Amino acid sequence: MYRAIFGAVARRRYKTGLAALERGDCESPLGTSLHSKPALRLWCERLHRLLSAPRFELHDVVVQGWPWDLTMAIRASIHGTALGEPYRNEFGQFLRLRSMKVTEDYVIEDTQRFERLCRRLVAAGVAEAGAGPITDA
Repeated sequence: MYRAIFGAVARRRYKTGLAALERGDCESPLGTSLHSKPALRLWCERLHRLLSAPRFELHDVVVQGWPWDLTMAIRASIHGTALGEPYRNEFGQFLRLRSMKVTEDYVIEDTQRFERLCRRLVAAGVAEAGAGPITDA
């Protein structure tokens, strides 16, 4: 029973984080494996410049463990608009939480689909779509 309760809390916090990211709330803890808040903020701001009105759709959320050592596996998709055309990509995310704080974050997405979008954006004059990755350095 406790695991079910902790799992529900973890799912709710994840959904809350995705909703914050959709709104452009750059304090959201989701979306990248960066280690500093300034780098995470830059990543979030770039996401909103490259993809209009991003929306996340959760397909599956699996939670295992206790609040002090929790593992989550998520299958989701992102939808948005770029250059007036719809964009959609699917991703898997694996999170490790210690005391309900993210300590590991691993995302697997269709990078070829995102790269095609970036090439179209660069061709349309959006230079930032061709910029290097944001890092903590």
